[in-house]
Amino acid sequence: MTQPHGSPAPVQVSNIVPERPWWFMNHALGPVAIVAVLFLIFVLTKLAVHGWDPSSFVTAGDKFCDPSAVPPGLYVFPNSDGHDGQFYYRFALNPFTRERTEFGITVDLPAYRHQRILYPLLVWILTFGHHAWVPLVMLAVNYIGLCLLTWFAAKYLQTKGYPPIYGLLITCYPGFLLTLSRDFTEIVAATLLLVSLWLAAQQRHRAAATILCSAVLARETSLLLACALVGLGLWRRILRQSRNALPWYGAPILVFLIWNLCLSYMWNGGTATTAGVLSMPFQGLAESAMDKLSALSFRNAAYLAEMTLIILFAGAVAAALRSSAALTHEKIAWVLYAALAAIVSRNVWSEDWSFLRNLYELYVFGAIILLQSRSRLKTPLFACWIACWLALYTLRLDLHHLFR
Repeated sequence: MTQPHGSPAPVQVSNIVPERPWWFMNHALGPVAIVAVLFLIFVLTKLAVHGWDPSSFVTAGDKFCDPSAVPPGLYVFPNSDGHDGQFYYRFALNPFTRERTEFGITVDLPAYRHQRILYPLLVWILTFGHHAWVPLVMLAVNYIGLCLLTWFAAKYLQTKGYPPIYGLLITCYPGFLLTLSRDFTEIVAATLLLVSLWLAAQQRHRAAATILCSAVLARETSLLLACALVGLGLWRRILRQSRNALPWYGAPILVFLIWNLCLSYMWNGGTATTAGVLSMPFQGLAESAMDKLSALSFRNAAYLAEMTLIILFAGAVAAALRSSAALTHEKIAWVLYAALAAIVSRNVWSEDWSFLRNLYELYVFGAIILLQSRSRLKTPLFACWIACWLALYTLRLDLHHLFR
């Protein structure tokens, strides 16, 4: 396949990765089957621990949810703020709402939460208005999303010359495990990003831009990939290197702007603000690290270890940027996501429920770049990520509830 304009020659991975005789190493269904089994065990175990109640994944808290007014079947944790999944549950009941409080649930930042509409909209469509089905379908969408993410990651890495089993390095990112655990939006957005990258690598730019429009509605940070593609296209047009698919990749930016104008109207002049998630460069990271060091505990030590892994990983990717065979737009997108990671606030760095899932693009694009480099750090770093995933997989099963 012809490489996109200006892309470096691919690394000859046949000299790095030996051929495997087993079918599951050479077919995308292999890693999909592994992911399907691992995450099914995770989901079923958590359901068993919580009385087979899928609404426990919503993590609704009584600060924002009135137990006496919510739809039947939604478990509300007492004396709890809950988590973001409760707001996506609210929008899955009625994606077109203009009421801050509805179904006994109050949305804290309506425009900010509402901009990530695709996940709850998919659930609303699939449930046909049956509110009792929503918690189970929210869980099912994310579970199926992980399988699709693995499929497209495997197919995409195949275009780079890697066995499909390497797709597991994308899916088994700890942040996706946390997203599945609490009905967040990152799995849907990440899947659409991978589909976009796969289509763009095949020069199917119109289809890639269409999928990227959907990704922007799943999570606003998907916009940075569109910005990378548009910026690269403009630069090449200025240099008269090519007439590329620039207009198509402007569509996701337009979708983002139109949707935010709609949100401003729907919420009476409110905007999808950053909601206190941004700060000065590295200020949030430094403040959070100091907080954890000053009140050191097992949990804070684990958070510090995860934060250290992120920093080491980002440093290795930055060092590999120039030599990596990754496509130019992938490198630009990673730089943009690294810049975003540098300015997220102390609130985001407060716990791994927040920073691991919010930095998934930093990892996904970083993994793609690092895999296609000759960095000696990639093997130990990926081993550390796998160890982190296994630790969280075990800890987030909540097995301690069985012994109460």
